[in-house]
Amino acid sequence: NLHDGVSNPYERVMKALYNILSSLDDDSQIPMYAFGNNIPGVGLNTCGQMSGVCATSLDDMINIYRNYTRQCFKSMSGPTYFSDVIRKQIDICKQEKLIETTTHHTLVIITDGETTKEELDKQAIIDASNYPISIIVVGVGDGNGGRAWKTMEKFDDDMTHYGRKFDNFQFNYFPITSPDTEEKIISEIIDTIEELPEQYKYCKQLGYI
Repeated sequence: NLHDGVSNPYERVMKALYNILSSLDDDSQIPMYAFGNNIPGVGLNTCGQMSGVCATSLDDMINIYRNYTRQCFKSMSGPTYFSDVIRKQIDICKQEKLIETTTHHTLVIITDGETTKEELDKQAIIDASNYPISIIVVGVGDGNGGRAWKTMEKFDDDMTHYGRKFDNFQFNYFPITSPDTEEKIISEIIDTIEELPEQYKYCKQLGYI
């Protein structure tokens, strides 16, 4: 039972998020993507789906993650940036729009690294505000002495003066060495996602849904 096994910080965050966000999912299909790798012949930071199918349960999600990391451990690499995975979500929304089945999407990014392409990431966040996408970034670890998280906090600030249509980005972090209980993690993640209803409201007002 993976629920009772020893988990790394990524898995603890996945569990807490799943327990909260799964109730908002209408089809029980959770696509999982990986980035921050340097697979030969593919390229650094290429965003790719971890498996050919989506996760349908917490155990399934953890299994997909563990299998992927075992297979690709030696190819994991920095530097890290998020624009590719954000644009992957934008593409999904574009496909939905073509068949007129637009729904609200929540993109969760779990990372331990700082972005090295801040302007690319900023533009991707701005572009994503043209679609019904809420972006949640959860940082694990010390974030390179906290420097990484300062950039995430900038993204979390209001960027409407850059052309962003609504506040579509939220950030929180959890130190790897933290002795926090599962209840504490869940409490902080609830704080992280508490703006989802307001973001959904903005998406309806903007005509995205």
